[in-house]
Amino acid sequence: MFLTVLQLAHVYFIFEGIPCPDLHVPANGALVCSKEFCVPQCQQGLIQQPPNNVFRNPQIYYCYLQGEWRPLEPVADCNG
Repeated sequence: MFLTVLQLAHVYFIFEGIPCPDLHVPANGALVCSKEFCVPQCQQGLIQQPPNNVFRNPQIYYCYLQGEWRPLEPVADCNG
């Protein structure tokens, strides 16, 4: 669980976010995460290769307050 604070005219609103589910850890790689974001990384010399139906590899995933990771593309595995 994490909190987001928003200040409007000296009034503070605190939103309690829904935790995001665990992301897929890339094969031959790892995820470096905080409560709000995750960055996929590959072992040295390898790169992320998305499946054929995915057009891009996101470099960072953000956990939105609704408990969803964005962008929606899956975490790609690392290959040579």
